[in-house]
Parts: sequence; structure tokens; C-alpha cells
Amino acid sequence: MCYYLILLLGCNLRRISISILANGICTVFGDPHYRTFDGRIYNFQGACKYLLAEDEVSKKFSVTVRNDARSSPWFTWTRMLSIFIGKTKIGLHQKLTVKVNKKRIKLPYKNKDPTFSVHRDGNSVIFEADFGLHIVWDGDSYTEVTVSSQFKRRMAGLCGNYNGFGSDDLRGRDHKLYTDSEEFGNTWRVGSKAACVLSHNESEHSSLCDGDKRRRKRAIAACSFLLGSVFSKCRRRVDVRTYYRYLKMSNILNFKYIYLIQLLEKKFLSCKKIL
Repeated sequence: MCYYLILLLGCNLRRISISILANGICTVFGDPHYRTFDGRIYNFQGACKYLLAEDEVSKKFSVTVRNDARSSPWFTWTRMLSIFIGKTKIGLHQKLTVKVNKKRIKLPYKNKDPTFSVHRDGNSVIFEADFGLHIVWDGDSYTEVTVSSQFKRRMAGLCGNYNGFGSDDLRGRDHKLYTDSEEFGNTWRVGSKAACVLSHNESEHSSLCDGDKRRRKRAIAACSFLLGSVFSKCRRRVDVRTYYRYLKMSNILNFKYIYLIQLLEKKFLSCKKIL
């Protein structure tokens, strides 16, 4: 878990090889927040099915996400991922359930045509394809999509275009560059509206956080470690204030994130030696 969040925060660690750093890494976390292949972070509360990442040149693969309103009608969460390689569909579901072409499989699993594997690694499922696609799914809401450098300037979707510039990552399916992340995200909706769930607008849920002082205080206390000594070296390279704001909001709405953040804080204390 420590390894994945270090990559999420963008720390340039000496122990991570140049080949890994050359890859594009997109993460989806919380309710939900997106960090694109080029490092741009935005929030998108879409409650439907969306194209997360796709090789738009050769169509070698695509990854979709389905969001739903789980703990609150004001916020959505990643419910599942679907990976498409040719005519093969791999579904990563809740509680680490995995299906290939709608049939549940036992892990570890290897497929020959197309060549890919799926296995458990602690509390996560790892999907790996031989052409340079690596996906981590925690069986709940966190996902990390890694593509090799061969896909640079070939990607499209919520994870951005992977061209080295975060400034143009909010380019929609219509090729228009958006400033509003909600409008951008909606251009990448796939499937029918039957896959959508009801979602309220942001002005409605803002009062939820402002009105509950106890939740707000608890969230600030849980997330304050990002501003403490644990991340002192990382903050020289990365502005963690964006992550602090997003994690605080997730905690206000969902108490379970306090346990996750406390766990991450302990993990980072043991990882400080590599920063």
C-alpha cells in the first residue's frame, strides 16, 4: 500500500527504476478523484459508466469504470472496472471478485490468447498484460492503471492523453478542451443511461460538510499527517494540499477512510528511509 500511494503522490524516489518512472500511471481514489497519466488531479462525480483509458490508435485495449452512489447520495464511488482486450472482457468487481467473459475465475489465473494474468497481492488484485498494461484494484474503490511508454500520446479517456502535459488532460471525446471537470467527464460516458444512478449537485452536498462540525473536525485530524513530518521530504517535490483537501472530504462523508489513512500513516513511517 505504501508503494502505491508513494507513486500516487508523485515522489521521485531513488529506488524506483527509470523504466518504471517512464510508465504512465493513472489513479482513481476516494469519491472519486482522478490523477491522470500526466499528473493532473481533478474531481468528477459522474454516476454512470465511463471510459477510463483506451489506446485510441490501435485499439489494443480499453478500460471502463462504473460508478455508483454508495455511502451518500451526494458522492459516487468506483464500483467496478472492465478491461477489454479484443473480444475478451475482464471484470474486476467488489470484494476482489474477478470474471472473464462474465464467468467467475479462481486466482491466480493465466490466459494464453490474449496473454494476461490476474493474481492476488495482499488486499488487492493485480492484472497484467504482456503488451504493457498493469492494473491494481483493491476490491472497493481504489484503482491504479499503469501503461508502458509505448502508449505515450496514444491514450484517451478520464486518465488523459499521456502526452507529457497535464494542461490539456481535460480534453473530451469531442476533442474540446474543458475547464469544468464535470462537463469533461460526461463526454466519456459509455453505454446507456440505464447504468446511471441518481447524483445531487455540489451545492447540495457542500452544506453536509459545513453543517457537521464533528465530522469536519474528525476528518481534519485524520488527514493532517499529510502536512506533518512524514511527508516533509515529499512536499519539497509535490504539493500535497490537493490530496489533503480530497482526503478530508472523503473522511467527512465516510468514516472508514480514517482507518485507511491511519494505516497509510504507519506504513509511511516505515518507508521514510527511501524518501
